[in-house]
Amino acid sequence: YNLISNTWYNYNTINNISCSRTIHTPETPLNPLSFQSARLNMVSIGKNAVRQRQHSSFFSRKFYKRIIALVTAALMMTGGIILHQHQQQHQQQHQQQQGQQLEKDLLLVSTPPYSTKQEVKASPLQTKDESPQTGAVETTEAQKLYKSSKPLEGWIYEPKNVQFFWKKMGDRPFQREFYSQHLGKYKQILDIGVRGYNRYCKDLINSTATEYFQMEPHPPAKDEMNNDGLLETYVEDAPGKYPNLKHSFDLVIDFGVFGWNGVQVGLKENDIKNYVDAVQFFLKDGGCWTLKIDKGWVPNQQEFFEKYILPYFQMGDFDNAYKSGHKVKSGNFEFYFFYKK
Repeated sequence: YNLISNTWYNYNTINNISCSRTIHTPETPLNPLSFQSARLNMVSIGKNAVRQRQHSSFFSRKFYKRIIALVTAALMMTGGIILHQHQQQHQQQHQQQQGQQLEKDLLLVSTPPYSTKQEVKASPLQTKDESPQTGAVETTEAQKLYKSSKPLEGWIYEPKNVQFFWKKMGDRPFQREFYSQHLGKYKQILDIGVRGYNRYCKDLINSTATEYFQMEPHPPAKDEMNNDGLLETYVEDAPGKYPNLKHSFDLVIDFGVFGWNGVQVGLKENDIKNYVDAVQFFLKDGGCWTLKIDKGWVPNQQEFFEKYILPYFQMGDFDNAYKSGHKVKSGNFEFYFFYKK
């Protein structure tokens, strides 16, 4: 009711934009509930408007929260990747440093606890009795070094961490695969060259059907070796010392001896021929000589093969797994497989 205009107003419908108006005069009295109903409607509309604003604001806040969460997750993920890469780089640097240190350790000269007069160790192998001979063949440079006051000075390599040595160093991961996956089928094996770290070779072969022999003129202590027999001699002298082992072996392993330039520089032509003859002597017909060579071991490798090895051996693959010339460690080491004709 408007006191100034003496007019009654009845709001039947109310919304955000317009409303309808009914004029009441004293002759048409207003329903007492009409004013209360209009007030309630106004309150309801106001609440709905507030809810709409709150709802819109809520979804806006929720949307922005999601955006912020996604950005935060992306930043955390990026940071995690960067951290992971940094940790990998740090780990690689640490491994490289450890490997470099181990290589330095390998190059350190160790004075062996052996005298020039070696004690004869008990051996399951029968050797031929030796007697002094006149006009003996001139010894090689390698043999001269062995027979010096410090026979192994400059030749011995014993890593401090043997486990790491077999897992990471040079061609040792390949050799570990070679011994463990391919040699268990052979009946008798002769491995040329023995150091303390070679005690794992027989365990890698892991075959009770395989007899594993080693050859070394200056072996380590007996408790540092693991074999079924030791030929304590130079390769060139072995046939005369162990004649009973002629044509006994299915496989001769020669990793780091004949194919190492440190040995080749001390071998004259006659020494080379005697070495190859000795390998033939111990191998059965069709037996395999597995030869590892170091890069640059001889000036002309193919010419060397054709002159000294291929007249008596045929080059081939090994166990359908490796071809002759198999390269390891960026080509610094190569493996060849020669079968006795």
